[in-house]
Amino acid sequence: MTYGKDGVLGSDASEILINTAFKHDCDGAEMFMPALQIADLAWALALKKAGIDIKDELIQALIKLKTFPLNPEYGDIYNSKNVALKKLTPNSKNLHINRPRREAINIAFYLKLKDTLVDFSNALKSLANVFIETAQKHKNTIMPDFTYLQHAQPTTFGHYILTFLFPILRDFERIELLYSHLNKSVAGSGSVNGCTFEIDRDYLAKLLDMQEVEYHSRDAMWRSDLPIEAIYIINSVMANLARITDELQIFATAEFEMVKLPASLSRASVIMPNKQNPYALTYIRGVSNEMLGKISSYVAYEKIISGNPDSRTFVYADLIRSFQKAKGAIELLGAVLKEMEINKKILEQRVKNSFLYATDIAEWLIKHKNFTYEDAHNEVGRVIRYMRENNIPPKEIKKEFFNVDIPELEKIIDPYESVKRKKTKGGVGDIENLIQKADSKIKSFELKKGNFSFLKSELEGMGYGTELTT
Repeated sequence: MTYGKDGVLGSDASEILINTAFKHDCDGAEMFMPALQIADLAWALALKKAGIDIKDELIQALIKLKTFPLNPEYGDIYNSKNVALKKLTPNSKNLHINRPRREAINIAFYLKLKDTLVDFSNALKSLANVFIETAQKHKNTIMPDFTYLQHAQPTTFGHYILTFLFPILRDFERIELLYSHLNKSVAGSGSVNGCTFEIDRDYLAKLLDMQEVEYHSRDAMWRSDLPIEAIYIINSVMANLARITDELQIFATAEFEMVKLPASLSRASVIMPNKQNPYALTYIRGVSNEMLGKISSYVAYEKIISGNPDSRTFVYADLIRSFQKAKGAIELLGAVLKEMEINKKILEQRVKNSFLYATDIAEWLIKHKNFTYEDAHNEVGRVIRYMRENNIPPKEIKKEFFNVDIPELEKIIDPYESVKRKKTKGGVGDIENLIQKADSKIKSFELKKGNFSFLKSELEGMGYGTELTT
């Protein structure tokens, strides 16, 4: 049964169309049923307010029809629901006045996406709190910092781990912006250029628990930039997570031995009984790579000539699933961070058996001996080269190696003193303020799902039940 069979088409859909395009459009569409119920009820009330003949029996049927069979023979979720609705009441025909299927499905998609974004954000907020806990626990755990994976300067594991928290704080801002865009109602846009009937779009927005109306009716129906914005946010989050998983995988190797990953989040080798494979980390990285591939697809969908359904039909279920999959990866990383062990002894040994103090000595020479930067750099570099050529361990550095007296050498090369000296804003010596600022930002970040209290109160005031699925 194809919508339009009794009108312009005069024919049911062919089997090949049903088994390809229509089957695709129905795949995963059940996730939108609760939101479509909200969209339909809001529209019915808006039509009623505009003086359209909307029977009480139709509204009661919409409240009752929480789920229904999805049949590709009917084309999509909208037509499938229409078939089910007609079985409950003969008075459903006016529900289609001034509203294309595109609007109904788009609203269901946006409502579902908004709730999914809240779930995703809550998972990200929980991960942010794990970073805070880890940083607080290891704010004094000394470790070598790296550039090019080469030893650089002394730092603490607490300061290091916050490297991956602050991008999340910026992601919060990006998420809040997307949420504000999703909080604009597209309802009442008509087919493309507005409604002939006096539809109150502000009333509709309130029924749908939206902040305001998306004003331009034609833009409202497509908003091709929003899926790109959404998939970018997933990628921004996942790229950051992939970065830390890469580093943790390296730190967990026998060559580094800096962290020990939990056995419960690892996988054993089938053939090598000695191996504990960091499977959780590789899965998170794999999700990141999968999401990266979607960016090109989403941009391709959205640059399609306006007014075409393939800018949406390939995005609906896929974007929701992408957020859900990324949410799982976020939660998995949180579990890894909570349960992994930091090898403090190894970290301290690596610091003390390395030339990480080189910059500290050079800066002391600049500050206390009036060396130029270049002269200080060359003097310290010369001493380190001499020690390496003569196989002298870093911890056996002596004042006599220098061409200038350095009475405070022992204190200068102490890694714990080194980190204390980095007191500028955001430095390792400023970690308490870093944690405080991050924690404040995390606590202030909160998104809420729609509760549709106004819709429920309107239905109740008109004498209808309010047992909605959302």
